[in-house]
Amino acid sequence: PEITGAHTRIGMIYAHQGELEKAIDSYQREIATGNAGYELYFNLGQALQLQGEHAAAVEALTTALGHEPDDLNALYAKFQAERAAGDGTQAQQTLQKWQSLRDAEGADGDGPREPIDRARELLYTCDAYYRAGLIYADSGREMEALDHFRAALVFAPENRGVALVLIEYLRSHGDAAQALQEGREILKSQPDNTELLYKLAGLASGLNERDVAENLLGKVLQIDADHTDATRELARSMLFSPALNNETFNTAMRLAHRAVELERSADSLDVLAYGLFRAGKRLEAVRALEEAVALDPANAALRQRLESVRAQ
Repeated sequence: PEITGAHTRIGMIYAHQGELEKAIDSYQREIATGNAGYELYFNLGQALQLQGEHAAAVEALTTALGHEPDDLNALYAKFQAERAAGDGTQAQQTLQKWQSLRDAEGADGDGPREPIDRARELLYTCDAYYRAGLIYADSGREMEALDHFRAALVFAPENRGVALVLIEYLRSHGDAAQALQEGREILKSQPDNTELLYKLAGLASGLNERDVAENLLGKVLQIDADHTDATRELARSMLFSPALNNETFNTAMRLAHRAVELERSADSLDVLAYGLFRAGKRLEAVRALEEAVALDPANAALRQRLESVRAQ
């Protein structure tokens, strides 16, 4: 049913602003008027869950499901609230029902839903969980934030923005290995997401998983042959490889020259200079480093490398 109550509309505004106590109060005022249906109880349940009132959230979501027993949104929210409330057995039963209905592709008593309606429903639910995750993140509740970002991807596994936020949130909270693991799983739904591929390559490199990093960078270049950062970083990784051989070196130098062609930046020139120096071309390496320093004069490390190469 359409929501026309003033208290409900005000509550939704408060909820989007993160003012949960005011949102809950508005929803409860609407219930007192007798204008209570699925949408109102669902919104109330979400707000209560975000507020940490898990038992009350379960009660509100159960009431919502009394109006729409097979609603995927409310079922998943109820599962999370039950788990947070410590009722693992009931949470598992709710999750199993949600999975069964999801696998049935949204079929209900009135027959299959229209595909466009299904898509809109999933996008709406993804956005709801994503927004909730941001609220949890802002309040320092790490596990709840992660749960909600992950839930958003359950509903919209191809959502690139949510995927990047989840991986960056894991990385920024010191769990690069978990970020890499979850990111590689997300890639199954987003195989051509070059931004995610590049970010994961950086994580793999930081974890000293050179082969994984180079494989991910290679995939970026398969999709976008002119990706400057991936070109440069793949050249860098190969040049610094302890297993460097002639074939690998030649490939790395081709990439290093290509990176400079794509963007004549200090970083790209620095990588090229390293390769030139290793090839015995000291004067060319000096010229590349001189140009790099001119582009980034505040970079002390670049100046030190230039002086070191000049002194050879």
